[in-house]
Amino acid sequence: MVEKRKFNRIHLIHYLRVFDRKTNDLIGNLVDLTSEGLQLICETPIEKGKLLELRMEFPEEVDGERQLFLNAETIWCDHELDPDLFSVGCKLLPVTPTQVTVIRDLIDNYQD
Repeated sequence: MVEKRKFNRIHLIHYLRVFDRKTNDLIGNLVDLTSEGLQLICETPIEKGKLLELRMEFPEEVDGERQLFLNAETIWCDHELDPDLFSVGCKLLPVTPTQVTVIRDLIDNYQD
């Protein structure tokens, strides 16, 4: 598959929990992140093209915040690495400068 990513994927040392903002249901765990997209590990598949309203929790404050709200669209979903879990790739939808700052600080604080 041809790589379309503009930024290198950053793997995180903490799997941050990501929730649906409307239902507060756990969607999955964040495993890598850029200012343009993210990858989740989920117990259930998420269909391609689904719009997600996300709330990401942090184990400690980042820029004075303990969570981040983002909107994303699923780009792909597969379970090749583990038949019991699904890897889900998402494109972040318009991100504010403040959100970009928090994302960059998350990467600085939690990358492996």
